Amino acid sequence: PCTKQGTVVNVSVSVNASFTVNGADSFTKILSTATDHGAINKGDVIKVSAKLTNSARGGKIEAYYTVGGGNPISITLDKNGNGSFTVTGEGDVKLTVKYVAAVHKLGTIAYKNGTGSAYYYDNSTSTKITEAAVGGTVHVNIEEPAGSFIKSVTYKNENGATCNAIEDSGAYMFTMPDCDTAVTVTYGSLEYTIVKGENSDSFEVLSGSSVISAAKCNTTITVKPVVDTDKKVGSVYAKYVYADASTSDLPVTEKSGKYNIKIGKPAD
Repeated sequence: PCTKQGTVVNVSVSVNASFTVNGADSFTKILSTATDHGAINKGDVIKVSAKLTNSARGGKIEAYYTVGGGNPISITLDKNGNGSFTVTGEGDVKLTVKYVAAVHKLGTIAYKNGTGSAYYYDNSTSTKITEAAVGGTVHVNIEEPAGSFIKSVTYKNENGATCNAIEDSGAYMFTMPDCDTAVTVTYGSLEYTIVKGENSDSFEVLSGSSVISAAKCNTTITVKPVVDTDKKVGSVYAKYVYADASTSDLPVTEKSGKYNIKIGKPAD
């Protein structure tokens, strides 16, 4: 049966509050073809109640409608998600409700135990960012200065708690909280004792032009052969030696008769 002109039609809408950085879920309903009420006529008052179906962190619900395929008209919703509008024309009435995630600022990156270089970026576009939507993934590009390694990367959530960013193959990321936040990078420093192995009198270990007996993390040392002119260097190799006597190899590259070794941070 058709409703009489000017009838109030109640429409209840539940909006899925799950969302991603670049989009949000939405709900659309063409009222004139729905089976849960009669026909929609010009002058009818449509009441809308939009509720989030799960706990959303920040953000808001937006609603709008079109009549007969016309331009979208915004619906004002109160703090409880309730609103209404009067149908002003003839044709299909299309109601759309969507969740819009809150966006917060990413603050200046701080450094402890050293001076570094870092920035936030959107992994999908590889562009730097200064803000992010709640629930989105924020990536952080961080440089490791010579002599240091990244000990921790932290940020604060909406409750003021300090949280750790996740490290994956050298990249750091975290879920944007429902508040402005900023990352703190804490560096650590490691220094390794250099022990010369076989044929120790046939080579020198250098940093630049200086002979050294220790080296810091994220620096490069050079092995310079000291041999008779009628002899050739067979091979150069280097490795970490851990407290439990286990070892792991270090990469060695040769250039112009000198052998360079990159001292990184060994696996934990």
